[in-house]
Amino acid sequence: MRRVLFQCGEIMRGLRQAALLCGTLILVHAATAPIGARAEVAPRATHAAVPLEHRTWEQTSLPRSAARPGRAFARVGVRPAHRTSASSWMRVAAGEAAAGDSAARSVLHAADASLDRFHLTSIRLWLYRNFLPDSKHNDIFGVAIRSAWGIGRFDFSNVTYFELADYQESVPGRPFGNAQPLPGGGTGLTDLLSGFFVSPKRAQHGAHHFAAGFALNVPSGTDAALSSGKWMIGPAVEYSYQRGRFLAAFIGMQIWSFGGDPNRDYVSLFMIKPELKYNLAPRWKLVHMPYGVSVYWTHDSVKKVYLPLGGGVQYAFNIGSQKMAASLQAFKYVLRSDNGPEADIRFMLEFSF
Repeated sequence: MRRVLFQCGEIMRGLRQAALLCGTLILVHAATAPIGARAEVAPRATHAAVPLEHRTWEQTSLPRSAARPGRAFARVGVRPAHRTSASSWMRVAAGEAAAGDSAARSVLHAADASLDRFHLTSIRLWLYRNFLPDSKHNDIFGVAIRSAWGIGRFDFSNVTYFELADYQESVPGRPFGNAQPLPGGGTGLTDLLSGFFVSPKRAQHGAHHFAAGFALNVPSGTDAALSSGKWMIGPAVEYSYQRGRFLAAFIGMQIWSFGGDPNRDYVSLFMIKPELKYNLAPRWKLVHMPYGVSVYWTHDSVKKVYLPLGGGVQYAFNIGSQKMAASLQAFKYVLRSDNGPEADIRFMLEFSF
């Protein structure tokens, strides 16, 4: 009974810390967002500034009037009030084109000024359960925070993951990097994993987006069963492709341990976090967003690979002006270690900015 009460207390403290962090980041976003530029910036939002699942053609391209400034006024039927010669009409059209160019430059200037400032793009909260052998299970509450900013000719973005976990039994590969955990269970915070990415400005238009950078794992776990005990670093990439109703994206990284607890094992980890989405209707999507596919090079044979297959559905909605999405997914591990998780059920709630 005392153990149960202690675990509940740890979970509540962790939830309060997570809620405080999310609230602080939302306040930072609200304080740094420019007041008057939001309506103008929306058409030019880049992949780094708009969560993958909410991008549309308008958010990956310039406004048509800006892309074709000469047509900006012709589309609304501007014509001389009297009959003119061809040369007069050409002079009028040239004036319209100049005005259109000016409008396009204003939109781009406002967009650049906004995106250069630090801003949140999304916060994902998920609750999922690992089903283990021998009818055991582990419960996890996770947070992923994505932000973006601009410096000079480059766009930067960051995505950071951390979890509050209640493990009945330690699991190889959970959290990421914890290839050979210490035996027993535990309750508390897991390690923090963060990726930093950079791409040239205005290189985000079109169906493809690519950014490169590095990933860093911080051994912040509060229990030996929830932490690798190792600092890790390595290269990372982010890629996305969108065409019509379909979106495919992933974050990939290869990290190596370079410090930390000398009694814990060396880690070499390759990890991909895939994201597949298909629009069924304006608010409904089929989704595949697993915990991740991982390969531990220091393991033997097939035990080094964790491969989940599955998916679910996502529903998008608004609460006031806040864009949100909720999803429910199920996964089966077709490749795993002997005592690794057999299956996952995952519920996720996302706030998009």
